[in-house]
Amino acid sequence: IGGDYGVEIRYGKNMDGLSYTVDMSDVVTRIVPIAYNGRMMSGDTPWVDSENIDKYAKKYIREVKFEDVKLAEDASDSEDENIIICVDQTALDAALKQKCEDMYAAGADLPAVTIEVTMIDLAKTEQYKEFQDLVTVGLGDTVHCYNYKLGITTDARVNNLSWYCVRDRAREMTLGD
Repeated sequence: IGGDYGVEIRYGKNMDGLSYTVDMSDVVTRIVPIAYNGRMMSGDTPWVDSENIDKYAKKYIREVKFEDVKLAEDASDSEDENIIICVDQTALDAALKQKCEDMYAAGADLPAVTIEVTMIDLAKTEQYKEFQDLVTVGLGDTVHCYNYKLGITTDARVNNLSWYCVRDRAREMTLGD
């Protein structure tokens, strides 16, 4: 259920109150990639940094094994078609860098956020009556939560909704992963 309709929650815009928890346990901002057979990237910096690395107080460094990336000399003739076989170290470096970039694109450098929000239903206000389809939030919808302290936007789904029946609007909602 639900969808991503571009609704954004910001302090001072449509938020009346909030409490949130930020889980940094799975965040990684510097990946040290390791290919099959323990092979690593060449050079003085054998890692790939996230574009968000400077937004946090510390660097979150983790080794990540990519067993599906192999040098040609480590590969056998009957390799699975999902294995990336690199002809030399330069190709291995590029493949490992791409794997890290894919992890960052999937959100590996963003924290897991759970937010309990008392939200102002902008759809019921005079200023937003023409845009009420763009600011209405329902159960299962994806909401973009802007954190001005970190300067990042995280996506969370509405997984709990308290409805105020008398006024026919949402009273509180819980957003999270």
